[in-house]
Amino acid sequence: MTETTEVRKWTLRKADGSHFGPVPLGVLKQWASDGRIAPEDEISQDGSHWVRAANLPALEMRWEVILPDGSTYGPLNIMAIGELLLDGSVSADDRVRESGRDKGLPVIPELIRAYRLERERLHAELEEERSAWQTLLENERRAARQRESGLEEKLRQSRRLLKGLSEKLERIEAGVRSVEELRKRVAGLEKENRRLRELVERAGKHRGAEKARVGEAAGEAPEAARKARGTAGGAGSAKRAAHKTIGRGGPGIRLSSDDIR
Repeated sequence: MTETTEVRKWTLRKADGSHFGPVPLGVLKQWASDGRIAPEDEISQDGSHWVRAANLPALEMRWEVILPDGSTYGPLNIMAIGELLLDGSVSADDRVRESGRDKGLPVIPELIRAYRLERERLHAELEEERSAWQTLLENERRAARQRESGLEEKLRQSRRLLKGLSEKLERIEAGVRSVEELRKRVAGLEKENRRLRELVERAGKHRGAEKARVGEAAGEAPEAARKARGTAGGAGSAKRAAHKTIGRGGPGIRLSSDDIR
């Protein structure tokens, strides 16, 4: 049985025309074991082409019940004969045989053997399924560990990136603070520069006023000197005239220059 066959869907058509399905092959096999598929029932995959269910080897419908009158009923799955035994349709004295064989065998021993084989088959299937699930579980655990390891590495990378960004942000903030401090210093320097310019302007104005006063004083000095010289010349002439007048006054009067002043 290939994987493709296993995943196909089957429809069961009973002798009265009723349909059941479509169902996977595993469900169809269970129906055969439960006695729900009669020898005359048909199956189809597309609903158009029908074949006898007993012709599908996977259903294992190869057993016939030999009735007391010598007639047979089948083919059936051996487990389905057990269901017929339980509901009384088949007695413990009846015999069974595989299709194509003439010799009949007692029902009970054959059923016991079939049940044992079925139990072994189910145990093997369960063990295979358990092993498959165990393998799947181990693969999932391995994949989970790999994903966890990958996530931890991504987390470490994210932390390193976050640390680098934090350090860069701190440098930027420090640079911003330096720029602000530099702006404050520049503003202070500009203020001091304006104050110095004002001082220089006031000093220039004061110096200009002083130069003007000095110039005026320098222009007045020659005139004052001339006036002073003229005053001094008049006083000398007066002194000389007084001496002459006193000299003419007589021999008994003598005046000093202090008396004349």
